[in-house]
Amino acid sequence: MSKKTVPNGNQGPEEFEYSSPTALSAVLTIQRLEEPANPESGNVTISVKKFTRAEIQLREKIKQEVAPENAKTVQTLDVDHFWEAFDKLAKCTNHADSINVIQTVYLDRGTDGLKDFIRVRDFSAERFIKTIHKFPLFYASVRKNNIRSQKRGTVN
Repeated sequence: MSKKTVPNGNQGPEEFEYSSPTALSAVLTIQRLEEPANPESGNVTISVKKFTRAEIQLREKIKQEVAPENAKTVQTLDVDHFWEAFDKLAKCTNHADSINVIQTVYLDRGTDGLKDFIRVRDFSAERFIKTIHKFPLFYASVRKNNIRSQKRGTVN
């Protein structure tokens, strides 16, 4: 089963993908993002779309086009650098210090893969700081999974 989640809290739909072992069964696990706006219990709405043959063919074409990128080795060094920078944010006394920490400890030390990601997504130290401050509980919740995945040698 594969999944894709987006840290958007209650600001819209969470996207996910999955594959079922048989045509008649599927398992979907939804984990609540630990943000103040998310209630302990609530409603979940799921929409299911049946893809046309043309849509499936287009997805297959895209999958083949990105195959060379997907075949690359994922390095977890960037994850280590991110959490090192994240921990140092607690000692920052102002916004400029925070930006400097993300830039020097994380972004400047990034692998080629991270640098490509930054370029494609137009990320900056300023944008990381805004996101970290906007979703502190999200970052706290994903940290344990990052550490767990690194122990297995993969990044989810």
